Amino acid sequence: VNDLEEANTIQAAIQDATNGKVTDRNFRSKPAIEAGARYAQVAEAAKRQCLTDLDAAYKSAMAAGNLDEANGVVAMRKQLEGK
Repeated sequence: VNDLEEANTIQAAIQDATNGKVTDRNFRSKPAIEAGARYAQVAEAAKRQCLTDLDAAYKSAMAAGNLDEANGVVAMRKQLEGK
């Protein structure tokens, strides 16, 4: 493994994470592979929880007759789902 190349890959992954992207970098060192896998797991769990929370927010907004809020929740859900 070329240490400089791996360091550049790790730096790019850190930038991805800072920008809220789950990275798909091809790490070669075990610590970087493990860190990337942990990040992906946590990011996916957070996304699932957010979607669950948005479902409750949508139901609450609809029950209150707040269509602007409900539409905002739907838009955020679509963004999270990549639609």
